[in-house]
Order: sequence, then structure tokens, then C-alpha cells
Amino acid sequence: MKKNTQQLFIILFLIGTFIGMLACAGLPGSAPAQPAPQDIEAPTETLASINPVPALQLPTLAPLIPSQPASTPTPTDSQVLWATNAMDHTVLAIDSGSLEILDSISLGGTPGALAVDDDAVWVIDQDNSSVARIDPQSRQMVANIPIEGFKLLTIASGEGSVWVGAEDTLETSVDATNQSPLGGVLRIDPVKNEVVHYIETGAPVSDFAVVPGAVWIVIDGAGFTHVSQLDPRTDVVTSDGEYAIWEKHTRIAANSAGVWIVNEIAEESLYLIDPASKALINSADLTRVPGKPVDVTVNNSTVWVLFNNGTVARIDPSTFQVFSIIPVSLFPDSMFIQAGALWVGSQAEAALYRVDLAQNRVLGEAATGSQMPTPSPVPSATRPIWDACKDTYQTRLHIGDEASVATNPWMNNRVREKPSTEGKVIGYLAPGERMRILEGPVCANKWVWWKVRSLKSGLEGWTSEGDSSSYWLVPATPQAP
Repeated sequence: MKKNTQQLFIILFLIGTFIGMLACAGLPGSAPAQPAPQDIEAPTETLASINPVPALQLPTLAPLIPSQPASTPTPTDSQVLWATNAMDHTVLAIDSGSLEILDSISLGGTPGALAVDDDAVWVIDQDNSSVARIDPQSRQMVANIPIEGFKLLTIASGEGSVWVGAEDTLETSVDATNQSPLGGVLRIDPVKNEVVHYIETGAPVSDFAVVPGAVWIVIDGAGFTHVSQLDPRTDVVTSDGEYAIWEKHTRIAANSAGVWIVNEIAEESLYLIDPASKALINSADLTRVPGKPVDVTVNNSTVWVLFNNGTVARIDPSTFQVFSIIPVSLFPDSMFIQAGALWVGSQAEAALYRVDLAQNRVLGEAATGSQMPTPSPVPSATRPIWDACKDTYQTRLHIGDEASVATNPWMNNRVREKPSTEGKVIGYLAPGERMRILEGPVCANKWVWWKVRSLKSGLEGWTSEGDSSSYWLVPATPQAP
């Protein structure tokens, strides 16, 4: 009986196994049993599931790992690239394919900003306060437009005119309310080759972005900047809108999406402003990109931001995410799009670097002539650096020391009533201005604050020694009485 029972159990086991195999094979009538809910392991929550990343809307964007460099353009594919060399006082026509200098045009004075359109190359002559016009076909200077009484800062072409941002250099041209020099926009008629209108803006104009129907301008007042719109039909400037006021050292660019803004002081974001309402549309976080943003350039599919450490960040405007970080130059000072590529210029290195728009990499370097002298080394502190505040940089200063405001970058230091960014601003210390350390240090905002007295003006108040990326105050050897 026991043996028969064992045989029956084996037969039943084999039949069950066979039925299970049919179920696994998916045959009709053999649906597999579903596991009970408590048997299903809960999925691990990921960052992507919490904050899904929107799909890229720009099919033209290159992969993060660049492909092999493209072949060098043939001479028929090459275009003329225009650049300057400050040391040689020249304007250069460069073959964008071979990167060889085609022509060198002597300007006479030190070249400043440059603007290129279909009919002309416009260059500021800083020494002679004039604007030179160069014919792009003959590569000869065909006109020189003197502009007396102004320091010429920037230039742009578009909407039927050439626009020059300027500071009024007359001794009386200072706004008494904020001690800011006066300035505005000089409008040049390219047919007459002469200034036809001066549009006063209350302070110097340092940057332009020209789009159909509008000229956007950066107006540099005392300590702060206004991003305003100039109507090219009426020459009327408006500055309304919630986001009209910015820190100093602001740069702008514009395309069909709106006006893009970066700031060297408030360096956390790239901002997009609506051209009609002046309201903020969106912003891109730049905190993970090293350095401070010093320039912005756009086309209708991509935004590039140049940083003072020589890198270029490419931002996808559909997702407002940094798409690629491209190392370019040690001492960059300009960025622009010409001849089908993004170019980063360095007057210090006398070089132009070509950044391929599709591959996100430097594909060539053009020499532009004489390099600038190597900057003099900063004098070291007479006493060792020390930890004044926890979780921040080490200080190089002591009570009784003399110091000066750093000249690179060329920026003022705010002086406040109390040692905090909440303190009221009572004045400014200019680049190179010397001071004596009176009190401190005080730790606030992850900065080291010192109470100082200007040796030039006698201004007393609290100012910061720097931030996590650079020192703003430089130890100085006391001057002889």
C-alpha cells in the first residue's frame, strides 16, 4: 500500500510539472498565475522619476562625446573672419578655413569693439575717439568718423544704422545724484558716414543686442545696470519692467526667443527676458560651471556663455540645461559668431579660437600678431594667510594692513554700513584704490568682511575680501609718506 501511494504521488507530480511547462510556453488555456501584490518588490525611486528631464527639442545638438573633427574647409568654402590686434593697432582679415591672415589694416590707434555687416566692418579707434569703416571687398579703410568728447565703449550694426555706446568725457558730464558719468548712444548713418543723432541715456552704454524692430542696450549707472530697449524708429529709450535693473558688468544677446542676460557679479544664472513685457521667462542654473560669466552669444538654436576661466558653456534653450562645457583659452576677452563658427578671442594671447558649432570642441587657432605683455605678479602678503572664518576662504589681511582693490577683473568693491550683503551700500572702492584695514574680520554670507578707510577719499565702511573663487582685496606694501 505504501509503495502504491508513492507511485501515485510521482505520477501526480509529473502531470503537474507538464501542465506548468505548457503554461510557461503560453499555450491556450495555460495563463500563468499573477504574483500577489506583496510579492512585487517596490521600485527604487530615482532622481529621474522625481524630476523627469524634458526631451531635447533641438535635433541639431551634438552628442556629449564629440565626433571626429570635420575636414578643413576648402578655399571655396572658407569665409573671411574679422578680428583685431590691440598691440599692433591692426584690423585683420582672416581665412576661416586655413586660419591664415589675408590682410592687415593699420588703424592708427588702438582698436576696440568691432561690428560686421554685409556692407562694412566698423571698428572703434579708442585712441583717436573715432569709428573706422572698412570695405570688406577691397579690405581698405574707406571712411573715418571722428566723435569728439566721448569715450567709445561698444558698437553694433543693424536696423539701418550703426550704434555706438559711449561715455561723455566732458568734465561737467557727471550725474550729481549718483556720481555716475553721463553717456548714451551715438547713431551713425552708414550712407552719410556721419553721426546723425546722440541719444542720451543718463549713463554710459556698454553693450548692444540688435533684433528686428528693437535695439537692446546696457546702461551702466553708478553701481547698477539698466537693460533697456531703444526704438530705432523714434530713438526713444524705455526701461520699464520688473527685470530692468541688474548688477554692473552685464552682457546681453537677443534672438527670436527674447533677451539673454548674464552678469559677472550675480553669476548664478543665465536669464531670458520677454521682449514685450520685460518679464522673466526662464533661467538656466550656472552654479555648476566654474568661473564667472563674462559674455553671452546666441543664435536661434543655442546659447553660449563665456566664463572668465576660459571655458564656454553651451546651454540648450529648450531645457535650460548646460549641454556641454568647452575649455578654450586661458585669458578670454570676447566671443562672437562669424563665418559659421563660434570664436573666442584673447588679446593677451593674440589668438582666436574656433569652436565648431556641431561638435562642441576647439578645431583651430588663429594667431593675430603681437601678444600683450605678461601681467605683473601680485605682491605676496608680508604675513601668512590664516583661517578667519569657518567654511570659507583663508584671509590674507590683518588689522593695520594696507590693501588695494584687485584690477583683474576690473570691478568696484561695494562699501556697506555693516558687514553683510544686507547692509546699505554707502560707496565704492575703484580697482587699484588703496585702503587701510581698521576692524575685523567678520564672517557673513560665507565671506570675510573688513572695515576699511580709503586712502584716497576717506570713505569708511565694511567691504568683503572676496568669495570662493577669487580675492577682491590685494595685500599692499605701505607707501612711503
